[in-house]
Amino acid sequence: MKFKVIFPLLMILSFGTLAQELEQSGWVARDTSARATFLELGVGVKLGTFRDFATSPLIYSGPGIHAKIGRNKKNNIFETDANFIMAAGSYSSLIENEVHYSSINTFTLNYSYLRGIRNWNTAKCKFLVGGMLSAMGNYRFNEALMNNNLGIEAFINLQVAAKVILDISRTEQKNKKFLFIKYSLFPRSRSLTYQFNVGVVNSSYRNGYAYLSQGAITNRDGWNIFDNHELRVFSGAKISSSLAYEISLNNSNRVKLAYDWEAYKTGGDLDVFEMSNHLISVALLFKTNR
Repeated sequence: MKFKVIFPLLMILSFGTLAQELEQSGWVARDTSARATFLELGVGVKLGTFRDFATSPLIYSGPGIHAKIGRNKKNNIFETDANFIMAAGSYSSLIENEVHYSSINTFTLNYSYLRGIRNWNTAKCKFLVGGMLSAMGNYRFNEALMNNNLGIEAFINLQVAAKVILDISRTEQKNKKFLFIKYSLFPRSRSLTYQFNVGVVNSSYRNGYAYLSQGAITNRDGWNIFDNHELRVFSGAKISSSLAYEISLNNSNRVKLAYDWEAYKTGGDLDVFEMSNHLISVALLFKTNR
């Protein structure tokens, strides 16, 4: 039980150590310029697929929605991002002309720390490296599974991250004409970014196989919803990526369009859990330190 409490603290400490090493190493650029801070508010849609071998080999897939709030701080060679994401979806599986449904609510906390690589950056292209700490929880309900209808699990991942930023800003005003309509394109700050993350320390806290708990049926004293849950460390895998386009507004705020993808699986033998998500979102970034 003590290890279950200490482990998240060790993950945070490991991430802090990684950030400190990047700060002190000679191969990342020194941070000397001012940092812009943004409050990010975003919404979007998702398409997900999952399979939980602990209860069924069926593959469930379906759409969902998600909302995001975050804080982003960055300059030319430095970036940190902390965000909280809530998502909800309805998934289905068709077998022998019978449809089974499963609903999922997901809550995710992310924190990333990135620094520019010395001598790799130019005025138009920048490379950053660092890490991301991610903690995600699922609340799943599937009425067709009867006594196994409820699934609650958590995933904690420490990932290495690499990011490339392309500056595609428009520096001069351009006058255009479409048919008989004349219009102007004014100077605008724009960027195209791509980030890729690979899990190096992956862990899960979820029901064992099979996670039928009799406590709720027999009213056993001391029963709780996390009966039969198991903590597995250095088990499983996760990769994720994000492609984003940002454009500045006249008031220094920004608009971001993003496509995110993630895939992960737990360790184990008979109780492996697998899931992947495709997310499209639009967000407003409000500059808070004008």
